[in-house]
Amino acid sequence: MDEFQQRRSPLSQFLGLLITKSLHLILINLLFVLTSLPLITLPLTMAALTKTTQGIVNGKDQALVQVYFKTMKQDLARNLLLGYSSMFLLFVNLYGCYFYFLNATTFLYLFFTYLLIVLFVLLYSVIINSYQMFVAVDLPITAILKNAIILVFQKPRQVLFASIGSLLILIVSLYFFPYSTPILLVLSFSLASYIATFSLYPFIQTMIVKQERL
Repeated sequence: MDEFQQRRSPLSQFLGLLITKSLHLILINLLFVLTSLPLITLPLTMAALTKTTQGIVNGKDQALVQVYFKTMKQDLARNLLLGYSSMFLLFVNLYGCYFYFLNATTFLYLFFTYLLIVLFVLLYSVIINSYQMFVAVDLPITAILKNAIILVFQKPRQVLFASIGSLLILIVSLYFFPYSTPILLVLSFSLASYIATFSLYPFIQTMIVKQERL
């Protein structure tokens, strides 16, 4: 962000960027939807969406389409490993929530339901932190995961805002499907990424980044 942007309040910065870069967000959302249709590419498109959103938040002039597809091709093995393992853990957690909720006839099962919901938010937080770092720094996966967990406890308020804010956008959009199809096509995913990136990327830049990718 430029010096003028930094002097404004966080809310003013957030809304100002959201309005001025709305066309960019629509473009990368459309790219994300089109390239994610075969779900096997989801880890790659998540990285590409995060990278282009970081450029928007950071105020960099970039060719969004070129950056998006270039990021999809980078570090394929590590990207797929991070993405598929994250998707598996989220699926197992959600299945556990669903199972205990359906059988929540006792206090113990109800307790496990709420416990898994909390764990889901924490896991989702670590995953979005990991993706923010993965496309911004050149570190081993183990170091990225370690720093992603540390960030959850170092900046809990910002991480919680990023997680809850982006999750709410996705949950509401998917809950009202197919009526929400136009919103899903043009904004939901990039807006969720924007909320997460705006909240987290400045801290990653100042606290964790060791070596930015070229």
